[in-house]
Amino acid sequence: MRRIVPDHVGSLLRPDSVKTARKTFFEDKSISATDLKKVEDAAIIDVIKMQEEVGLKAVTDSEQRRSLWHYDFMGGLTGFDLDERQEGVQFHGMKLRPIYPTITGKMDFPADHPMIEHFKFAAAHTKVQPKIPIPGPSCCHFRTAPEDIAPEEYKDLNVLFADLAKTYAKAVQAFYDAGCRYLQMDEAIKDRLADMKISMHLCRSNFASTYAAEGAYDLAADAIFNKTGIDIYFMEYDSESAGSVEPLKLLPKGNKRVLPGFITTKTPELESLDDLKRKFEEARKYCGISQLGIAPQCGFSSTEEGNKITMDDQCRKLELVVKTAEAIWGGVDK
Repeated sequence: MRRIVPDHVGSLLRPDSVKTARKTFFEDKSISATDLKKVEDAAIIDVIKMQEEVGLKAVTDSEQRRSLWHYDFMGGLTGFDLDERQEGVQFHGMKLRPIYPTITGKMDFPADHPMIEHFKFAAAHTKVQPKIPIPGPSCCHFRTAPEDIAPEEYKDLNVLFADLAKTYAKAVQAFYDAGCRYLQMDEAIKDRLADMKISMHLCRSNFASTYAAEGAYDLAADAIFNKTGIDIYFMEYDSESAGSVEPLKLLPKGNKRVLPGFITTKTPELESLDDLKRKFEEARKYCGISQLGIAPQCGFSSTEEGNKITMDDQCRKLELVVKTAEAIWGGVDK
């Protein structure tokens, strides 16, 4: 049986050093950008080492330089700005910080987008596969209200979507040219680069251990598995609200892989290995075990606030991901 790469969605908790430095830079404005970068650099080197030590074979910079997993990337695009307002997006029991994306001009992917250098830094400090997660183009239009789209030409959605597609095609090529061979982008893709893996996270939103959406995958599974050109699917299965694993029967045979998120990132309690084995026994009724893998359900810190767990909790969850891969598939890929 082929061995499996244990993985994770991408975001990890920020240490106090990063939280303090970012507050001091962005709010107090009492340190320089160079000082902030030094703190972030050190944290990224440490967190990459942690990922490697627990046995992961694909690592990220854990989004230490981001405030929000999606808006930081979007704010770096030409033609995009981020506005802070009075009312935040409603989550289950609390509200997100009131930051809103706006489209102010013609969209493009600039050559100096900061996340190109972010990827290069992570790649230079790991011995395994570096990955970078970015939001898909649908995030740019779905999360931008029509009244926040200024260019008159973008009133025609065909023009808007065409420019978004061009912008993202340029982004994918830029990451490829920077050496990226594993890109996580929650979107369909075509005319893809043959030796670049593309993964997708099917998220129900994640902010300080809360969520914004519920629902099973039944209605979306066929389109997701058969019309997106994606290699790897991170699917949230940490609660009953996700429905059953039966939609996995629609995954086409071949090289595509689903990583059911039976391990939650929202609470510190550690899942039982026996329970995880039982869940995979259920999943393999609908999908060959060689096309399954293992990852936590979501990121541990999709925003810089982080979920309500500790660094030790996070580490134990990642260790469990690797132990599960070893127990079920006999090891992990290199």
